Amino acid sequence: MANSSAYALEGPKWPTQTVTWSFAAGDQFSNAIGTAYQGTIEQALARWASVSGVNFVQVADSSDPSQAPDIRIGFSTLNPGPTSEIGDTTFSYTAGAGGSQSFLPSVLVSLEDPAQDPLLADSGGGFTYQGYATTLYQTALHEIGHALGLAHSTDPNAVMFPTLGPSNSDLDATDIAGAQALYGAPAPAPDTLVVTMAEDAWQGDAQFIATLDGNVIGGPQAVTASHSAGDAQNFTFQGNFGPGPHELAISFINDAWGGTSSTDRNLYVNGLTYDGANVPASSASLWTNSTAYFQIPVTAHAGTAV
Repeated sequence: MANSSAYALEGPKWPTQTVTWSFAAGDQFSNAIGTAYQGTIEQALARWASVSGVNFVQVADSSDPSQAPDIRIGFSTLNPGPTSEIGDTTFSYTAGAGGSQSFLPSVLVSLEDPAQDPLLADSGGGFTYQGYATTLYQTALHEIGHALGLAHSTDPNAVMFPTLGPSNSDLDATDIAGAQALYGAPAPAPDTLVVTMAEDAWQGDAQFIATLDGNVIGGPQAVTASHSAGDAQNFTFQGNFGPGPHELAISFINDAWGGTSSTDRNLYVNGLTYDGANVPASSASLWTNSTAYFQIPVTAHAGTAV
């Protein structure tokens, strides 16, 4: 089991949880990261974001200090032959009140240029540096960790361990604990409620208000999908609603009737899903201004921490 206390911090960190980044060229970079490898870098950024409160935002690259993103990522010829170093991160920081330290923009994340040391496609769909048991993905993870404020770990299974190989190909508990010490845990994913509806339109569309556990979550909103034509329309509501149980109320608020079946405005609820699971007994036909109630059972919801 990983020792989650074995992480180490460099000292500086980003002053906010939103960190900008770019694919970079120029300066100390020998090449921009080509499209074949960009997905791997994006995957590494997303991995750190998935375990911490960091929100990475890609922006246009600039070497101008006044316009530079927080982190610039590119290929560099690091001449790993004598050192075996295939990644490098350089940064500057400023001291604040109470001894706090903050990174300054234009932290440079340099990954070994495959023009100097080739990257070979591996069986897992990634890329491994020729002559090394080290992938581009784990190298990017390691250097981005430095760009977030993590120093080298003493845990050999951590991606922040000084040496990368098969035993530390991804983040472990040590890395995650370090990232959360700096930026907190990730925000829980919102719960998602989808209500499928249709209408009979006459002199305007049917409108509704959606209420969950007595709290309005949507509306008034208009339904435009024709029930008679077999069409349906999804309305999506998101929030940290919790696992339930919940009671959803759909209120039809603008009934109209001209005296015949063809001059009538009605609202139909065709079904519900909650966090991707179908809700049983979730259909109703509302012929007049009225409210249909639906019971959402207890479920494993999106906001559950794992």
